[in-house]
Amino acid sequence: MVLVQSQVAVALSQQEVEQIGREITVWIVNTQDPTVSGSGVLIKHSGDTYTVLTAYHVVKDGGIADLQKAAELFQQQGNTQFYQKTLELIRKYQQ
Repeated sequence: MVLVQSQVAVALSQQEVEQIGREITVWIVNTQDPTVSGSGVLIKHSGDTYTVLTAYHVVKDGGIADLQKAAELFQQQGNTQFYQKTLELIRKYQQ
């Protein structure tokens, strides 16, 4: 005799998927050439360190993330947690 317990999988709604996307998407701008930019996705957070997955062409010429732009984006999205963390990083690097 084999007993099988079925499980129901429920997909996220479109609104839930959009909210997650807004919370983990960042804008990357080359501060030496603002015409070079792209997006990335936060894939890891540990302490004050955030790991962003992005395409090679976004950073291939030595582009670095403009933290101020990222902070503005988080603020626009209403993502208070990442906004505050980004401001902390900005203050840290300004010291």
